[in-house]
Amino acid sequence: MKIDIKTVINYIAVFTIFSGGLTLVDFFIFGELRIIYFLMPLVLLLWIPFFKDAHFDRSFLWFFAIFAVIIIFSLINIFFGNTTLFLLTRQAAGIFLIALAFFLLFKINNYDVKKLFKIYFNVAFLVALIGLVQAISFLLGFKSGYDFSYLFPNWRLALQMGFLRVNSILSEPAEFCYVMTPAFFVSVASLANKKYATIKKWKSLVIVSAFMLTFSVVGYVGVFLTLALLIYNYRKIGYLLLLGSLLVSIIAFSWGYFEGFQRRIGDAIEVVKGEKNLEYVNLTTFAWISNAMVTYNVFLDSPIFGHGLGSRPLSYDKYIGEVVDIERAPVPQNREGGNSLLLRILSEMGLLGILMVFSFLFRFYLPRGKNKSDHLWVTSNAVLVAFLIMLIRSEHYFAGGVFFFFWLYYFTWKANDKQKKNHESRN
Repeated sequence: MKIDIKTVINYIAVFTIFSGGLTLVDFFIFGELRIIYFLMPLVLLLWIPFFKDAHFDRSFLWFFAIFAVIIIFSLINIFFGNTTLFLLTRQAAGIFLIALAFFLLFKINNYDVKKLFKIYFNVAFLVALIGLVQAISFLLGFKSGYDFSYLFPNWRLALQMGFLRVNSILSEPAEFCYVMTPAFFVSVASLANKKYATIKKWKSLVIVSAFMLTFSVVGYVGVFLTLALLIYNYRKIGYLLLLGSLLVSIIAFSWGYFEGFQRRIGDAIEVVKGEKNLEYVNLTTFAWISNAMVTYNVFLDSPIFGHGLGSRPLSYDKYIGEVVDIERAPVPQNREGGNSLLLRILSEMGLLGILMVFSFLFRFYLPRGKNKSDHLWVTSNAVLVAFLIMLIRSEHYFAGGVFFFFWLYYFTWKANDKQKKNHESRN
């Protein structure tokens, strides 16, 4: 089989989505040093021979214009002491570099979303397969086969009540879930409907099995959203019953077998009801609620534009003392990213940022029946679930494939629009 240089570059670029375990944390003043910072400049250099006749079309110019507006408001926030030039530059440079690299990935591949999603799926399958090997190795007691801390600097072994929680080569089960969600959606769609069985059933089963073995609350939210969108698109009562049954089964299993799940839900309820102080809850619940309260304080101070790009750690330091007793609380928790991309966007870009995100998701969403190719609506819905999961749990603007999925979502809509116009012109 002949492999050309473009295919190699494509795979390198897509691999960065799954490279979260290859991160050096607390790296001097930079906080985190990710392998994507090295791979993406390499990808850009390798693209140079393919730049002939390449140009920046309207889609990237619109993105750049919106990004420029965010930068302007962030610069204003520097004068108010809400962010710093260093924090702003670090985030702005990273966003621009990664957004540009992934845009060129689509541009140089002639916006072939089917081809690029297939590459993503191939890498995702290998990551899932490693996850299953990890689970089997744990059952067999083969430590080198399930504990990858000797290979990846930012990798953590996830154990709970004697169970291994699959995270494969990713840093943690939650990260595994949000980068694997599109592959999971496609696998479930393929298993549920023979019409979309474009991938082998055993590969779908590998991905679904690895995903479920994460025992991640975030992952199970992804399961719920996947089934909910399939129900919405197919409008079948049978799927609704399946969704209800599966959701109840997941909650019952998690509640019965995982003490941590019980504690998180129980602590959250008690804090909301005022029966327990936030300082005494488990770390996961503390991280969620404390960061939400910090964001609330930022929102009260600057609801429209937030405190500026990169400002999250300063906002955390400013308000965490008003949220909890820092002498007794386990702080800091998720100081840099806010424990949720949604909270971070609201904190750094305010309602303007939130409005832009959801406007984008709504504007370019493709439901089933409004296009001529099954793979387009499935891809659109798969990426939508990934975005929703990232908003819940991810903390980074340019790690975990945010901009790969951003352009995939947009160019999937463009491909459908082009097909629609071609169809109308023939008729």
